[in-house]
Amino acid sequence: MKRLGTFMLCTALLFSAAACGKKNPVDDKALDKLEEVQKQTMKYQSASYELRVKTAVDKETASIKAAGKFVLSDKPQFSFILDMTANGQSYKDFADIYMYDNTLYLNMMGSKMKMPFSSAENTIEEFTDEGKGMDRKTFKKLLKKASFDNDKIVLVIDGKKLTKYVKEASKDTETFTSQYKNTEYEDIKLEIAYDKKAYLTGLTSNFTMLSNDQTSKASFTLKLSERDRISDIDFPDNLNEYQIPGTAGQEIPSLIPGQGL
Repeated sequence: MKRLGTFMLCTALLFSAAACGKKNPVDDKALDKLEEVQKQTMKYQSASYELRVKTAVDKETASIKAAGKFVLSDKPQFSFILDMTANGQSYKDFADIYMYDNTLYLNMMGSKMKMPFSSAENTIEEFTDEGKGMDRKTFKKLLKKASFDNDKIVLVIDGKKLTKYVKEASKDTETFTSQYKNTEYEDIKLEIAYDKKAYLTGLTSNFTMLSNDQTSKASFTLKLSERDRISDIDFPDNLNEYQIPGTAGQEIPSLIPGQGL
């Protein structure tokens, strides 16, 4: 799961910039286009989404399928329904996450928990703050190829340059240094789809990482639809059964089925 989290973070970092032209493999006009897509996407008020992630670490495989909706209002609403498959074994409805009335609800393998959204928001902010710092100029140097047309940007990030960048950026952080000092990345391909108004409609990426003679691969697909056409989300009728973690009888489940924390 740590590798999956790392992959998600790297994908998010890519939204800093990107590019291509016919003569110059890295064209600033494409960088401008990506920034336009990013700004327009921040204006989303509601949408449906589908997410697919597949990972393979040597002979072990896992995949997740998630779908849901979000509505950004004074009291944001959100749904996230996740199915998982690990080494051929399926876990349907592995985790369901909802946000309603400023409260985050989590049902993981039948264990129902809730927490104020403010607590989760602080955790999210701490995580995203770690991903800040790659400016347009820096990102441009990592690009190997790029192109864009009326509805898609295609990028290829140079694996060798990314490897050097990650090691340099993490050399003063003990945790990251120990994890990445023997890690190498292959070239990463990223495709960003957008509509006529430059709103993000989809994202796909392929990612390969080599670490200590171990090969990790991941593919990521995100699709967005029904932009600004959703006003409400259907929630379960039993949200009153969800408990705050730590209360009597409330066990926080592990991500490994059958093992609690």
